[in-house]
Amino acid sequence: MHGSRICSRCGADLDVRAAFCGRCGQPVGATPPPRDYRGVRDQLGDLQRQLPGKLATIPLELLAAVMLMAASAIWLCVTVALHVHDVAKLFNDSDDAGAPGLALYALATLVILLAFCGWLGYLAWRLAEGDPHARAVALVPLVGYGLAVLFSNAGVDGAVGTRAALHSTDAHGAMPIGTMLMCWAAALILAAAPRIREFFGAAGSGGGAALRYDPVRVARDALMVFAAGVAAVGVMYLIAHLIASSIETDIGVKVLVIGILFIAVAACVIAALHRLAGGDPLARAAATVLVLGYLVLMAIVEGQDIALLVLLFVGLGALAFAWLHPASRVRYAPNRWPSAPSRATAAPYGAPPPGVPPYGGASSSSYPPSS
Repeated sequence: MHGSRICSRCGADLDVRAAFCGRCGQPVGATPPPRDYRGVRDQLGDLQRQLPGKLATIPLELLAAVMLMAASAIWLCVTVALHVHDVAKLFNDSDDAGAPGLALYALATLVILLAFCGWLGYLAWRLAEGDPHARAVALVPLVGYGLAVLFSNAGVDGAVGTRAALHSTDAHGAMPIGTMLMCWAAALILAAAPRIREFFGAAGSGGGAALRYDPVRVARDALMVFAAGVAAVGVMYLIAHLIASSIETDIGVKVLVIGILFIAVAACVIAALHRLAGGDPLARAAATVLVLGYLVLMAIVEGQDIALLVLLFVGLGALAFAWLHPASRVRYAPNRWPSAPSRATAAPYGAPPPGVPPYGGASSSSYPPSS
């Protein structure tokens, strides 16, 4: 408009003779005060600084992953708690003679899931402490639980055993799907967020996050959890057989043998852990065979409930670190085992290293003659 100006604060048209804006009262020609526009990250940072301990200083992305893991553990604990009453009803079911044995199968599922919650909570705490080893280990249960939900066929009409007793625990319902999405979101943040990679790779040469943890140790820790879970399932199968075999013909020798084999697989995995951590390629091959043997046992008992599948994918995740990581391939190279000479061939105490002339002489075959 000819002969008018624009208010610098509200944008209203001003007459050339006006001293103040008629809309907002801004003096004509005055510079509006600067506005402090704070982004979402700055606002979340202000909230984070009010948290206790190291939660106030870790990257926001890491804090989000820790919160997702804690929420997944709590959500899964709620799921387990909702089915404790179902297991109690199975134990007290007087109409079904085999209910006590079935209740023990269901109880095994609850025990494994509850232990899984504790593992997630522990890893979330270690991540909050800035432990790079926990970052690598956490990828195994986070990815594995989601895969277990996808491959579980629990809740299908006609399903028997634990799946019938705990149909909503491991069916594709809202609670397991929600937990799966939270676990996968946490895994994606831990693996791909640039600030997290920089945070955990700060102490490594070249800034690589892979240099901050030992993949063989990750595989060993995951296999240790796998073995403990498989042993617990085997014990529950044995107890179920002892209780229900005399009153239910369906729970017979097959369950007894499977329980013993579960315990045997767990014991062999634990026995191989020491040599596995030392870089023995035979121990790695043995651990692989044992995990695949567990898969065969699952197929025999048709155990596609979520607890058994979680253990399977934990074992497979451990093998992925042992076989696929570049540092693991170097560690398990055949010419690197054994890594130290035996006592029979070791040089005596005080002798010079091989190839180094004693006392600075030109030859290492003999010491200089004494004067």
